[in-house]
Amino acid sequence: MKNKIVTISNLLSSSRIVLLLPLMAVLFGTSWPHKRIYAIIIIVIGMVTDSLDGYFARKFDEVSELGKVIDPLADKICIAAIVVILALLQGIPMWYMYVVLGRDVLIFVAGLYVQQRKGIVLVSTMSGKVAVVFIALTLTFALLGNQFFAPAVELFLWISIVSMAFSVFVYAKRFFAVIRS
Repeated sequence: MKNKIVTISNLLSSSRIVLLLPLMAVLFGTSWPHKRIYAIIIIVIGMVTDSLDGYFARKFDEVSELGKVIDPLADKICIAAIVVILALLQGIPMWYMYVVLGRDVLIFVAGLYVQQRKGIVLVSTMSGKVAVVFIALTLTFALLGNQFFAPAVELFLWISIVSMAFSVFVYAKRFFAVIRS
């Protein structure tokens, strides 16, 4: 199954990118009174597909080199799009957008370098997954756009900054270990 491209898990990973279209339509193209709630529902659907793609990849032996690339790439594209949208809507500080985007670009470029130089695809680390969870919590509370949730946005923003810094450290340590080997 390692060479198969069209699999349930790869389709689920790809669907997260497709979900960005209705998300942008809801946030920018509608004047619905509860459009942010609809946006959160779309994001939750994306989070469910993120959980299911790994499950199906293992259950149906669909783990593939392409899947190892599509899944984290879909995550990075979705997070980047939502971060940019929220920065434009002034739901998060612009500097936070730059930190999140910078981390993801750094990890992606390092991963490409390792793939080109060593011929291997590095999978996500647990610290990276934890960082994404805290980024997602920050973005979800920011998306609610209510002052009641402002303390939660602030808390998760700083927790996500710390977890991103730790994940970059872990990725960098692994990067240099792989390059030296």
